[in-house]
Amino acid sequence: HLVRITNVQRVESGTSSVTTSAIGVQRTSRSQRPLYHPSGCVNFEYDDRGTTRIGGEWTAFDAAFAAWEGASANMACGGVRFTTQVVESAPDGHDGVNTIHFRDDTWCRPGSATEPEVCHSPEAVAVTRVLYIDEPSSSRDGEIIEVDIDVNSAGFTLATDGRAAAIDLQSAATHEI
Repeated sequence: HLVRITNVQRVESGTSSVTTSAIGVQRTSRSQRPLYHPSGCVNFEYDDRGTTRIGGEWTAFDAAFAAWEGASANMACGGVRFTTQVVESAPDGHDGVNTIHFRDDTWCRPGSATEPEVCHSPEAVAVTRVLYIDEPSSSRDGEIIEVDIDVNSAGFTLATDGRAAAIDLQSAATHEI
């Protein structure tokens, strides 16, 4: 049983070993188990088409991944590591592959043989879709099996050079990751 993330539960300081004022924890809908990735190394495929609107888009994502690696480096479990590669026509849809796509023409995830087209809210700079196992009887309950990030280059001016009149792509990427 697979589901998409739809809401976030807040864990208030003092209810666990939280060191910040509050953090969001996504849980399965049926057993309320926190989501997890089965390994500390997560691979993403960059769609080779990138975006025609700016240059340096993958450098911005690489920097965002590096920020998360640095922030998690001192964790007791060793932190998280990301690997990335540019792939010709990275796949869309439920396929077990973590991908990043820029949507230059329309702010919709294209349909596939197994999924309909999904158009996103025009107010969103980017959307991250997380698919996970939601089956309390499974030892894999809560396991993240796919993460796809869509970036709204059709509806927003993005930048990698610090322009004031644009959305900073590295900041948006760091948020989505």
